[in-house]
Amino acid sequence: MPKNRIVLILSAYTACVLCSGSLSNPVYASTKKHFYNNGEVLSTVEINDGTANGPLLDNTDYFGVAVANIGDLNNDGVQDLSAGSAFDDNGGTSRGAVHIHFMNKDGSIKSTVEINDSTENGPVLSDADTYGFSIANIGDLNNDGIQDLAVGAQYDDAGGTDRGTVHIHFMNRDGSVKSTVEINDTTANGPDLLDNDFYGRSVSNIGDLDSDGTQDLAVGARGDDNGGSSRGAVHIHFMNKDGSIKSTVEINDSTENGPVLSDTDTYGFSIANIGDLNNDGIQDVAVGGNLDDTGGSNRGTVHIHFMNRDGSVKSTVEINNGTTNGPQLSDLDGYGASVVTLGDLNNDEIQDLAVGATGDDNGGTNRGALHIHFMNRDGSVKSTTEINDSTVNGPVLSDSDAFGISVSDPGDLNDDGIHDIVIGAWYDDNGGTDRGAVHIIFMKPFYTLTFLKDTSCKDREPEETTWIQLEPKDNGMYLTWTQYDSQHVKIRIDDGTGSYPWEIAKSKNDGHEFLPNVASWQKIKLRGVNGCREGDFSEEVSYSSYPSGWYNN
Repeated sequence: MPKNRIVLILSAYTACVLCSGSLSNPVYASTKKHFYNNGEVLSTVEINDGTANGPLLDNTDYFGVAVANIGDLNNDGVQDLSAGSAFDDNGGTSRGAVHIHFMNKDGSIKSTVEINDSTENGPVLSDADTYGFSIANIGDLNNDGIQDLAVGAQYDDAGGTDRGTVHIHFMNRDGSVKSTVEINDTTANGPDLLDNDFYGRSVSNIGDLDSDGTQDLAVGARGDDNGGSSRGAVHIHFMNKDGSIKSTVEINDSTENGPVLSDTDTYGFSIANIGDLNNDGIQDVAVGGNLDDTGGSNRGTVHIHFMNRDGSVKSTVEINNGTTNGPQLSDLDGYGASVVTLGDLNNDEIQDLAVGATGDDNGGTNRGALHIHFMNRDGSVKSTTEINDSTVNGPVLSDSDAFGISVSDPGDLNDDGIHDIVIGAWYDDNGGTDRGAVHIIFMKPFYTLTFLKDTSCKDREPEETTWIQLEPKDNGMYLTWTQYDSQHVKIRIDDGTGSYPWEIAKSKNDGHEFLPNVASWQKIKLRGVNGCREGDFSEEVSYSSYPSGWYNN
């Protein structure tokens, strides 16, 4: 008996309904699954002042202003998180703090360690330093087998008023600090800063950019005045393993092939290593300017920089309100407040992006939103999904929560095959005024299951497919077909790349089939089968092409 391969696209949480097999012949499912996510949310867990084993907060701590995946710090097999409370008053007014959360896979917290002005071997802080405004996992910088941290304090006065600082913490597995190195205006080979540059507003590990075996850093200085008032800048630091700096390159409004800026754009408000987007062997960088006025007042922008190994910029692509398939923004949305790569979320072999917009008014004033961009290699956007107060299974927000002030990729926290997302809402009032919160968004996994179905060979040639209709229904498509004289049909579904890897076989020559999670743009083909004799596939058809009535082959 010959075997026909059939592939059906399913949600990971509804696949079991079809695994029992309802066809006349036996159906066998393989164990191989092709995981992806289309921007839908499975569930959300909120960390706030009331969370068991979580942070101990006071009013106006602004917990969640920064979040970072710090790797599996305690080596228990689960990725751990850190979150900043930049206005924490431990040791003095608004000195700031960082909370190290040892996590469970379900988003609950096993234990928390706080790093602040009183921490042994930790940061030396002064009032209003706002330590914790940014956090980055900088890898195992000193090569001792433990992930290290960089923490920004944008209002630190080292060298002058509000010039800013970054603290490099060499960590122990229990969340304590082994030693600390401070990078500021006085650091050899470091940043050249002026008053009110706010260096340290953002920080990111940009990988080993110069290929010398040491992880390098990018640090934002949103108030830098190069070219005009508060246009902003990013400092690329080529690092040594001891936390000292080998050399620094500044990207600003004057940089060749760099960002085109205007006054008060605040370029450098956020930074992310977005991997090797254009596949040239070099890590690329995304930089947010949340007060950029493209399209309207303070709508915001993200700059995609394709990098060279020496820290210069090869080319730049801007994502803003006018970008095809990009974010839909309004005045004061502040898009670009945060940015992170989510890895290859939709499994098309290209890194995807998430960008925060703290002023988004979906559901209420300044509740905030996160835009997920499915990317192309040239920096253009394939499609965008928004997570906000109205998202099914998403965050529960209130006015002025400013959800999206920070964002991090915690990896596949719950071990279901899909990267999840951590998002800060620093003005959240749970437990008290502006104490802050962090939302762990578990992304909904989908996969393809492979089936084998027995068929019999007959000699009769089938007729061509003649009628097809598609209708949106229940987060999918309802397919109806009429096929004359053939015993069954094969249905093929495009995956968005122009190929048709997903296939279903049905034993009826006319009938109905619900296609879960198939979008209106996805193209369908049908062909009739009589045993081993198969007619030609129909022309491709999608709901977007034929939104009403029947398609006649």
